[in-house]
Amino acid sequence: MALPRWSRLSIVIAGTAVPFAIADLLGVPRSTITLAPHTARHVVAVMAVLGVASLSAALVRRRMASKATRLAAFLHAAADGVIVLAAAGLLFTPLSFAAGVFMYMAAALGWPLQDATLAAIDRAVGFDWPSVLRALNQRPAVATALADVYHTTGPQIPVVFLFLAFTGRRERLLEYLALIGVTSLFTGAATALVPAVGAHGFFHPVRDAFSHYTAGAGMWHYEELMRLRSGRPFVYDVTRSQGLVTFPSYHAVLAIITSFAVRGVRYVGWPVALLNAAVVVSTIPEGGHYLVDVAAGAAIAMVSILLLRDLVGGEAHSHTAGPAPATTLSDRDPHG
Repeated sequence: MALPRWSRLSIVIAGTAVPFAIADLLGVPRSTITLAPHTARHVVAVMAVLGVASLSAALVRRRMASKATRLAAFLHAAADGVIVLAAAGLLFTPLSFAAGVFMYMAAALGWPLQDATLAAIDRAVGFDWPSVLRALNQRPAVATALADVYHTTGPQIPVVFLFLAFTGRRERLLEYLALIGVTSLFTGAATALVPAVGAHGFFHPVRDAFSHYTAGAGMWHYEELMRLRSGRPFVYDVTRSQGLVTFPSYHAVLAIITSFAVRGVRYVGWPVALLNAAVVVSTIPEGGHYLVDVAAGAAIAMVSILLLRDLVGGEAHSHTAGPAPATTLSDRDPHG
């Protein structure tokens, strides 16, 4: 008997954490990186909180199941959302931790930087990064807007998690998590093979060239990256980790898969897609990415979507009008 799609998605999410975990277990002891003493406690604490939240919500749902009041119905639906969200978090936490350690370990390899090659690829297709940066900066309203939308990428993730969990779109949430996992694998391999500091670090533009962007545009990661590449001992603290990936642009990846997660949702899908189209543009001036970084990120996102569909099949469609109350992760997504 074929496994249901939600089950196959869950297996993909868990499965994408495995290569990262194996690489971490084998690589960290041989690297300059050590884990902060509280790392294990932090991860266990997060998992414990999610487990307690799920059990508490299950008790609330059970108590409310036999009551026929509006308040009971509301609490039952809210408990359903908490259960779905906590279950997703229990899958996501090990993946995000293992992937985060891997990205730091890859940066600590200290392999030759490939910025000159990436900049040359841009120039070969007629894209001059410093000129584009200056041209966009000459339009203050555009530059400020791009700087602002770039920093919505991180907050969009928990918001989408909450939205999908509490509107009964359980398979969509699992699909989103699976895409984060699959794209992280591709991104981890790419950033290990093609290390780079990014366009701001390579071209060193004067502040006047990007005065309408944040002062640290494209350089938030630079000091951390240089410390890792120095060969000196480095203590990895999961509570203070930051994104080190420059090639490919993972902001571009997230912009595409986040839009894909809410595709077709009335009043939500198109606004999110338009916001993330602006995010993709912003990755060049504010994120400090080369054009080839963005193209590679977009390619990873699209290939991952197609690969996931091949692995787990397409989404089940239903003609049910409006959201159905959630019960378990195994329920069919009524929103198609």
